[in-house]
Amino acid sequence: ATVAIDGADRGIAPLVLEDLPRAPLEISVHKAGYVPSVFHVDLATTSDVVIAASLLLKREQLSGS
Repeated sequence: ATVAIDGADRGIAPLVLEDLPRAPLEISVHKAGYVPSVFHVDLATTSDVVIAASLLLKREQLSGS
């Protein structure tokens, strides 16, 4: 799955990112055919964040259409 920070793709999970701005960020994990997982973190208040994301198959993928 692809990891994006504030809408910009940054790499494929698992991923370690350094030198991110010390500010509120939106982190999303997405993959074609799956519902994206979105997280909001504030690096101004914490320095290290570990995200464990699970992606759910989109409903249309489950029905075979």
